[in-house]
Amino acid sequence: MSIKVKSLGLVKNEEIEIKAIASLEADGIRIDGIKINESQNGNLYLQFPERKFKKKDSEELITTKLMFADNEVFKKISETLIKAYQDKKEKGEFEIQEIETSKQGVSISQANPLQDQSKKTKAMVSIDVNGIHLKDIRLNENNQGNLYLQFPNKKTKEEEYKDMFYPTNTDLRKQLTDEAINIYQEKLMAKEFDESAKAQEMDEGERE
Repeated sequence: MSIKVKSLGLVKNEEIEIKAIASLEADGIRIDGIKINESQNGNLYLQFPERKFKKKDSEELITTKLMFADNEVFKKISETLIKAYQDKKEKGEFEIQEIETSKQGVSISQANPLQDQSKKTKAMVSIDVNGIHLKDIRLNENNQGNLYLQFPNKKTKEEEYKDMFYPTNTDLRKQLTDEAINIYQEKLMAKEFDESAKAQEMDEGERE
């Protein structure tokens, strides 16, 4: 399957760097909040979703990239979204584009256990989908002892939390959850705590 452009909205304030915000969908994964920015010299460029958080017991603000893409895929996404932005700005609409990629399918690439298993978050999970790599997903445990995936979210103007990327159907969510649990449990039994999970545990603090 291809990557589809699901929406693209122009930013009303033309004085700021952000010119448009777009959404993509790839193999049942929806990705919101992709920014089309304009540099000071007038060049347009793409910015994938990021999140900021403070280190625990510190005022230091950390910026984490939530996703990246293979070079060829990123170039295709960038060219497609910038063209869609230019069309919408000039004509008031854009033609729905599909981005073909050589890599297909969605799967769990990492499910790294945290060293401290007494907390709600048990592992940090990453997903690969059509050449796009999504990070900072948490494998959490609820009060009933069930494990579930929590996708990165941000607070809206309405003071609500909205996932920045997520599965669009329950079957895919279950598939990814089961796959993440299997990898996590295998690594936990083998005591494979890698450095990325360790660093995440140390930096875990107040999210913004």
